[in-house]
Amino acid sequence: MPPDTSLYAERPALSVNGEADIKLSSDLLYLEIDHNLSQPARCELHLENIRELDGEPVFKYFDLNTVDFGDDLTVACGSADSESVIFKGQVNRIESRISKDKRPVMVVHAEDALHKLRYRNRTQVYEEVRDSDIIQQLLEHYGLTSNLPQFDTVHKTVTQLNQDDLGFIQQRLLRNGAYILADGENVTVGMLVQPDPAENSLMAGSFQQLNFSADLRYQDTVFGVAGWDVQAKQGIARTASFNDLPPGSGSSGGQVLTQAFFDSHDVEVSSVPDSSSDADTLARALHDTKAMRFVTGYGVLSGCAAHHPGDKVKGKIAEVRGLEEGQSAISPARFPVQPPI
Repeated sequence: MPPDTSLYAERPALSVNGEADIKLSSDLLYLEIDHNLSQPARCELHLENIRELDGEPVFKYFDLNTVDFGDDLTVACGSADSESVIFKGQVNRIESRISKDKRPVMVVHAEDALHKLRYRNRTQVYEEVRDSDIIQQLLEHYGLTSNLPQFDTVHKTVTQLNQDDLGFIQQRLLRNGAYILADGENVTVGMLVQPDPAENSLMAGSFQQLNFSADLRYQDTVFGVAGWDVQAKQGIARTASFNDLPPGSGSSGGQVLTQAFFDSHDVEVSSVPDSSSDADTLARALHDTKAMRFVTGYGVLSGCAAHHPGDKVKGKIAEVRGLEEGQSAISPARFPVQPPI
């Protein structure tokens, strides 16, 4: 039976390089942890950075002896017999905040192991390879292990053009409907699922506010893609515009831009398709993505905004939360903690 994690100790437990640091935990003024699928999980903690020595105020953390760049930082909550780790990563940014009317604060930023894939831009061509083979090769280069499934499609060529490894991996995973998360040095690859409409419907009884915005500032009329057809041994040039939208789609951002002002062209340079069909698909996807962002909106419902739909609760998420797989819950991805001073 999973441990009861409904009640946590008020002050999180912090560990540096595998060693619990009670002093660091006691100096904690503010903590925020953010998990999402578009970037590495991040942790931000604020530490009181002043103490008295021989009657004189001195700084606590300027010497970097307690927390330094590259240190492993772990954050856990709960009692000793049911402690749950809610963040594990490495320190990659340190700030000092000093003002005349506030006590000095040291701010430590850390990100999970995926942040290491973001520092190097690479240009490389892979031939006769699956996306899963490319991703596995890159993860092993950084000493990361994964449960990566094997994707079926074998590509003639795949080009990484002056792109960081994390962005490239996320791009290849997205083509296969997948995402990546890190837990220490272990990487989990999951498949994206469509939300259950029944759980995300707008109920009239809880409706409070609904805002829409139509914005032309970042729209383009035509999207171009260039590549090299490996089999035909010739260049590829494909475009997509609002004329390619299916009947009944309504007015896209590009169409309204043309009607109101002028045409605007954009060319994709970070991807090089190796067939005409891939080029057509990429051009259409780029156009449709921006066209969908022409009108955006947000709403306010009464109740808890931290609703976690059941179709997202599986694997490690279900284990950490102490839930049955498929069970909806109030389980926010962000953990703000601000103990009383």
